[in-house]
Amino acid sequence: MFSFLQQILQTTLNLKAMKPILYLTFFVVFSSTIYAQPNFTSSDIPYLDDRDSLQYLNYQVIDNDLSNETGNNYQWDFSWLPFSTYPNFIDTVAYREPQEPVSLTIPGATMEYVAYGVSGGRLDVYALRNDSLILYRQGTFTSGATFNPPVTDMVFPLAFGNQFNSYTEFFLINGGGQTVYTGDRNISASYDGYGSLTLPWGTYQEVFRMYKEVTDSSYVLGSKIIYKTYTWYKKGGFVPLLSIQYSGVDNLYFVYASKGSGLLPSSIAEINKNLVEVFPLPLLNSLQITGCRATSAKIYNLSGRLIREYPLLNNNKLDVSSLNRGFYVLFVKDEDQKTYTIKVVK
Repeated sequence: MFSFLQQILQTTLNLKAMKPILYLTFFVVFSSTIYAQPNFTSSDIPYLDDRDSLQYLNYQVIDNDLSNETGNNYQWDFSWLPFSTYPNFIDTVAYREPQEPVSLTIPGATMEYVAYGVSGGRLDVYALRNDSLILYRQGTFTSGATFNPPVTDMVFPLAFGNQFNSYTEFFLINGGGQTVYTGDRNISASYDGYGSLTLPWGTYQEVFRMYKEVTDSSYVLGSKIIYKTYTWYKKGGFVPLLSIQYSGVDNLYFVYASKGSGLLPSSIAEINKNLVEVFPLPLLNSLQITGCRATSAKIYNLSGRLIREYPLLNNNKLDVSSLNRGFYVLFVKDEDQKTYTIKVVK
């Protein structure tokens, strides 16, 4: 899915001087299927109300051949990224229910991506319906692009090596009743890698890499802008771990990386959660942990607040009868003091 999270697109449609308009939109979607790795599904994109912080490197030189650094069970190593020498944090709220006035005025929108701290702020408005991610608006708080009708941004599930494509043409009917072509937008999104990702603060397992290329002529008629973004997602729907966006200049990229806040501890390498599972899901009154001998556990909500702590466990069971319905993050420690993180829902 989702390099949709961190794209820096400045596409604008100036509608103020236009007469009443009618847009006609065409989508072409096709795919191929390879089953070598787990599918990338809508459950692996951020849940509503996921919160995190992103550390941002502006115009970072990256000499890596990113297009070829991918594949089956690939081990990406970006531990060298100099975040510690360039501590420019951007506080970000990713994928929450619509709250900004702009998003509330868009019929059909069910979620918004908000980034504070960047120039003008950023507000992208989406809906996830029937395993299709629909983009309604993309731009800054005060201006930016408004796609009307909406644009299909991703369709799930994607198998490893699978590519999603959409082509959208924008038209208007002017005052004389003539249909006028105003531009088009091509999206190509590929699930091209699966494996582990190492950042300066730790290693993550079960990571998907998505490559997205957007060719857009709706910004300036007769001129096309190409945006290329590589994004790494943790299986299970956490905020994307890393996003590398081509700046338009050779070897210069915008880089965003998630440091995890309370959800993913930055001081330890995350343990492959394939080893540890919980059931039943959705949760009922009790939760059973399998795959390790758990000694203690904590449950956080998706804003990082501690909801309940279990200092001692018996038979790997937790009483969760008091939890309200919703999504949570379960932290489990075993007898070797290894920490496991599992996203659960009740």
